[in-house]
Amino acid sequence: TAQALTAFEMAPQAFADGDLNIPESTNGVPDILDEARWALSFYLDNQQADGAVPLGRGNDEDAIRDWERAHGSRPPFGIFPPTAPSSLEFAAVAAQYARLIKPYDLCTATSHLAAAARAFAWAGDHANEGGERAAMETPPFRAWAAAELFRNTGADKYNDDVVRLVREGALTTRAHWRISQFLPVCQWAYAVCTRPGTDAKTRDTL
Repeated sequence: TAQALTAFEMAPQAFADGDLNIPESTNGVPDILDEARWALSFYLDNQQADGAVPLGRGNDEDAIRDWERAHGSRPPFGIFPPTAPSSLEFAAVAAQYARLIKPYDLCTATSHLAAAARAFAWAGDHANEGGERAAMETPPFRAWAAAELFRNTGADKYNDDVVRLVREGALTTRAHWRISQFLPVCQWAYAVCTRPGTDAKTRDTL
């Protein structure tokens, strides 16, 4: 979803309402943004009251096999419990979507941005939720989510997080090789940020 939104952000004129012949076509919103909303809907619908966002849905493929090996049982209802990375990833993409949908639908933008902020806050209080995977994914995903929230809000607390984490190497030298495929998307949000207050050195680094 982040990749699709980034493609739209890079060339919005290339995407139109009616491109994909989906139920939402002809609603006045580019279909690629409608698809992004649909892709986020499971996570938004299952966000907990405290802001936590589940890791995803269980299935009969690798993910649930690995869960069973680690925990000795299947998760209830096929939904994986929330982790810091899952909440941060949702926060990043929901905030990106909120920013891009805002010209078309202010109400939807507002609700997704609020959900993103709640997820980000929960992850900050539960940084160790998710074990070894969380240790790998939390720093870069936190920088990514903070960058998208900063682009929406201009809040210093998000900007400061990005600057600190990039300085610590979260999106560069200290990023684990297993998540290297995600780094360009994580780096993009701040690398192209032009909002007042953006730290030029951090942006240039990315």
